[in-house]
Amino acid sequence: MKKALYTHIVLFLAPLFCLGFLNVISDKPTISQLENRALKERPKLIAAKLFAGDYCKEFEEYFADTFIFRENFVNLSRDIKELRGFSREDQAIIIDHTGANFAGEPGKTGSILLLKDRAMYIHHFNPQALGLYATAINNLQEQLSDRVKIYSLIAPTQIEFVANKKSKEVSAPEKNSIDFVNKRLHRVTPVDAYATLKESWGEYLYFRTDHHWTALGAYHAYTALMKATGDEAVPLEKYALQELTPFLGSLHTLTLNKNLEKKPDTLQLYQPFTEHQYYVYWSSAPEQREVLEMAHAQNKNKYGIFLGGDIPLGKIVTEVKNGKKILVIKDSYGNALVPFLIPHYEEIYVVDPRHYKEGVMQLIRANQIQEVLLINNTDTLMEEDFPKLLLELVQK
Repeated sequence: MKKALYTHIVLFLAPLFCLGFLNVISDKPTISQLENRALKERPKLIAAKLFAGDYCKEFEEYFADTFIFRENFVNLSRDIKELRGFSREDQAIIIDHTGANFAGEPGKTGSILLLKDRAMYIHHFNPQALGLYATAINNLQEQLSDRVKIYSLIAPTQIEFVANKKSKEVSAPEKNSIDFVNKRLHRVTPVDAYATLKESWGEYLYFRTDHHWTALGAYHAYTALMKATGDEAVPLEKYALQELTPFLGSLHTLTLNKNLEKKPDTLQLYQPFTEHQYYVYWSSAPEQREVLEMAHAQNKNKYGIFLGGDIPLGKIVTEVKNGKKILVIKDSYGNALVPFLIPHYEEIYVVDPRHYKEGVMQLIRANQIQEVLLINNTDTLMEEDFPKLLLELVQK
């Protein structure tokens, strides 16, 4: 009896001991390729943190993040969920921003709707955030008077155009959010990308596995901008097309859904034909880069190819000698659109309010910029964080 008991104890403890030993001697990963994120770093042992209890908490997070075979366990967890019916192909599934399934209706910002082989963020109407965004743009216009022409392009996301009963039930109409802002703008020209994208629905305008639009979707929005500026859009046929596949984007990273994996996206790149130089300012010294940064083609987040990702400040100097200069204030949706502006401007400045800590008024005046384009998507305007950053940017 005792021998059997000891045998069971040994059989129970042996795997735990082996796992623990292997976990200690194994090299710790720094990046999760599956989840496309940096893993927790080993915390430094500092007396103040130790006595406050913070060190133990940080070490626990580090240990859990770098545990041996962790990605295998993540995949196993996903498979178990699917066996429980979470990923049936004929079922609409709502997932929150942490990747957890909802039992009922979606929660706040960050909710994701899965429809077969397509994932998309659910839109929520937030009049406070939208009003603050309009105030920030008007504030910029008031400071610049009419010396600088301002354009506002709010990009809808794909959930607005998906003809699905569930998407209409859970997602607020994005057209209402766009109109809410446009009606409050003063002496600012709204760009109607919504109508252009709606007319073109059926083309490959949005990724299935990522929250961004494709380069083709960005191109259609660019044609709407050119219509607003009075300029003529460059025909798409003039661009050489390069395609990269497979691409599993940000929404696959969050959901790890197998239905998305069955039909990965293709990243389409329209190669600029106008000679130019692109400079990125992470600090005061510029770094010369490519507007289509192909080093990101090796990453899971291939959308980072456009402009090299979200950078604080970028400057494109082109061979176009027409004296025209534009500042683009944008979220990541703007990254895919900016390359289409190259044939139209001598200088293009690009600012991301989430990373740029200086004021744009000085940038505009110092470089004698004549036009400003604000291009941000409706998901960015569901919370007040981004509008507040924009307001700070124009008030400095």
